[in-house]
Amino acid sequence: MLEKEFKCTISALKYKELISEFDWDVTLVLKNHYYLDTENVLLSNKINVRVRETIGQQTVLQVKTPVHNSSGYKVSKEHEEKIENPPFVISGKRIEKITKIEISDVYHFGFLETKRMEFHFDKTNILCLDKSTYLGVIDYEVELEFSGEKVNKNLIKKLESQGVDFDRKAHGKRSRFFKKVRDVLEKY
Repeated sequence: MLEKEFKCTISALKYKELISEFDWDVTLVLKNHYYLDTENVLLSNKINVRVRETIGQQTVLQVKTPVHNSSGYKVSKEHEEKIENPPFVISGKRIEKITKIEISDVYHFGFLETKRMEFHFDKTNILCLDKSTYLGVIDYEVELEFSGEKVNKNLIKKLESQGVDFDRKAHGKRSRFFKKVRDVLEKY
């Protein structure tokens, strides 16, 4: 499956403003458990291996490999399969079957928790408003996920009129999480 999305980080103030701008359909709590290998194959290939727990839903292993990344627009090939619980180790062979890249076992490194509100603009466009917490950080993000050929331009215009800027370089949750890890480790 291809995941297509526009994303950008926003301020706490902008987050509060956007809460009142839309009639949110659902609120979810997501817990993303991130994994790394000891040879740095995942990070060097920008492959995201995570286990996502969502309250009230099946826990899934997700592997995302980048297809396109420019400014705030990202396209990833996403593989998803059911998994019981976030394990400490995931077999490299299991990841290799998905990515076709030889890799050793991957290890649980940490997690990020997100409160997500979703607004289903139409059948192919979902607006997500996220508040994420990890390693003492709270940050905010807007994601516009779409499954059709093109994103709904009216929704983009509405968001831009609210001060959401998808044109600047966006860093996803995994990137922000691991940047904070590097910042913390540099202090030691």
